[in-house]
Amino acid sequence: MECLKLMLLFALIGTVSNVPKQQNIRQEMCGTTASTLIYDESNDENIESKSETVVICGVDTGIKRGSCMEFTNFHGATDLYFGYYYDGVYLGGTQCYGFAQWCQYKMFGKMSGKSNWDEEYIENSDNDFYNLTVNGISSIPRNSDVQMKKYLKMLISGAEAGAHLRTYPIPAESVGHSLIITDITEDGFSIAQCNGIYNDEYEGYKNCYVGTHTFTWDEYIESDYGKMGISYIEMPYDYPY
Repeated sequence: MECLKLMLLFALIGTVSNVPKQQNIRQEMCGTTASTLIYDESNDENIESKSETVVICGVDTGIKRGSCMEFTNFHGATDLYFGYYYDGVYLGGTQCYGFAQWCQYKMFGKMSGKSNWDEEYIENSDNDFYNLTVNGISSIPRNSDVQMKKYLKMLISGAEAGAHLRTYPIPAESVGHSLIITDITEDGFSIAQCNGIYNDEYEGYKNCYVGTHTFTWDEYIESDYGKMGISYIEMPYDYPY
């Protein structure tokens, strides 16, 4: 299934806000659904043993749902805490952020590089991404049910499959969480993530594991993620799908 084309041009790099796309929510768009999953053909004799991989807009990320994304460090050794590489590609982060960067790399051939601890990585990002703004809204504060209920659907509906949603940090841990939006409907949206909760493939936080889930709007608002707010939703200027 082909992605819907952009209805309006993005604002120029360096502007504060962006022109919102169509206000009506897409009834269907390319995404990670049961009908678009790619299966591992390593075992043709037993179809039930085949593992599904995360596919977005027809692009296979190569990461099996419910499996560990084994990050490596500079020396090529597996390092699930400080390994910023995957398959030889430097991601500038690990776990949820590393997975989000990997999805950008696979879908767009480039990454946003919002890595706070690596200035060189930020400089090499070439400002190819922008923070989505719809009707003047680009973020939602943490612990703000009123604003989340008011703006979540509007903001998410302005995104496309492959958009990177970053929450605000959890105060006690000083970290946020990254989600990749894979589908948007009238009823809610679907995500893929690494090391997160709310997964169809496994329960609870599971270090390095990749999972997917579909939220209704109300479910997301009431979830732990909803309480964390939205720091930004980023998209590439030249969205290709």
